Amino acid sequence: MAYKKLFYKNSKVVVNIDREYGTYSVKADGIETSGLNMSFSIKGECVKRRKKQLNDDAIIEEKRRKPSASTGAGFFINNQGHIVTNGHVVKDCRQINTLHQGSKVSTSLITNDPRNDLGLLKASTRPTAIAYFRSGRGIRAGEDILAFGYPLKSVLSDELKGAKGMINALSGLNNDTRFMQMSAPVQPGNSGGPLLDQAGNVVGVVTAKMNAIKMAKYTGDIPQNVNFALKASLVRDMLEVKDIDYETASSKRELKTVDIFDKAKKFTVLVKCLQ
Repeated sequence: MAYKKLFYKNSKVVVNIDREYGTYSVKADGIETSGLNMSFSIKGECVKRRKKQLNDDAIIEEKRRKPSASTGAGFFINNQGHIVTNGHVVKDCRQINTLHQGSKVSTSLITNDPRNDLGLLKASTRPTAIAYFRSGRGIRAGEDILAFGYPLKSVLSDELKGAKGMINALSGLNNDTRFMQMSAPVQPGNSGGPLLDQAGNVVGVVTAKMNAIKMAKYTGDIPQNVNFALKASLVRDMLEVKDIDYETASSKRELKTVDIFDKAKKFTVLVKCLQ
């Protein structure tokens, strides 16, 4: 008789099919059973399982090959193409690209300061505009600010987005004076973006938001618009240590919000990290 053996993967089951008489026998761990006209359903189930396994393996392999990516924001601070961003935005990147006004630009990492969560990049092209740091007296609690970035890029549009708020405190969590607390709402993708005053000058780098879910479990209340930015003074310190040029400007003359938005569009970039 013509028999064919089908083996289930990772099992001790052997199915013998008699094509001539349409019978089958199943032997598993020494116990054998048989029947009539069941061969095709058994064979079909075996083939289905094998195809599913192959498909699952292919999907897993594709996921392994496909690099993961994350995005944040940054801003040009000189005509040589240096970009300031957050350290966590460019951590462990295999490749860094920036998108500026619709153009993709290859970018290299110059330095990453994990303690202060600052990163410094250099683009392969020169910018058409740069951000200026606020000169003179630092920002005060109660001043209005605008936070820029590319929040929730996988869901929202690719356009630069701004959010208005105010400085709530000149220190961050646990009285950390490197940071300031602000009310401007931010989302994933805002990290590394510029925090601008009412003159359109840089006063900080958007860095973090309070985890509302964790705080709700801890305090029983949901915090609203409790976000943090690294002060511009720390950015300037890093640039001076690295001997990187930057520019300052007075903030005495305030601008309209729409004009600040137009300025930010020219020097703010999307930062994409491939890991």
